Amino acid sequence: MKLLHPNPLGSLFILIVAVQGVTSMRNDPLDVIRQLKSDPDGLKHVGDDGILRSYDGNGSVIDYARFDQDQLMAIAGWAESPEEKDHLKNLWKNVTTLKVEENQIWAPPPHLRPAVSKEQELYPQLRDGKEGRLASFEGMKEKRQSRCIDFFVPTKGRVS
Repeated sequence: MKLLHPNPLGSLFILIVAVQGVTSMRNDPLDVIRQLKSDPDGLKHVGDDGILRSYDGNGSVIDYARFDQDQLMAIAGWAESPEEKDHLKNLWKNVTTLKVEENQIWAPPPHLRPAVSKEQELYPQLRDGKEGRLASFEGMKEKRQSRCIDFFVPTKGRVS
């Protein structure tokens, strides 16, 4: 009878391959956004703290993901105007999502919530899939210190 001895190098190779697979999956923020739980009446929003939150129709957080700097800068690159890109890059340049506490993730303060969560009448308009920016949404951006944007990815569909 021959005994098989574990090969530490073989195990290391498997571990490296597994980690590379996870890393490459995590690097695409669009995949992270798509994999987050969602509510048909809710929305997904990246807060000023760099946390992607999925909200239900009542404004409660139902899922989240922590983005790293590369992912946040990629998302900032999706902005429509150079001003929005610069704003988001400056906003997120020093963000470390690993330092964000669980209670802030699940119950974010008002300044981290999406503007539309404060204006419930916008939910039906968003749910009905109106294309482009909503006129009422543009006015809301001025009410907040932080600006929000809609993300449009032409080849892969709309992400909100």
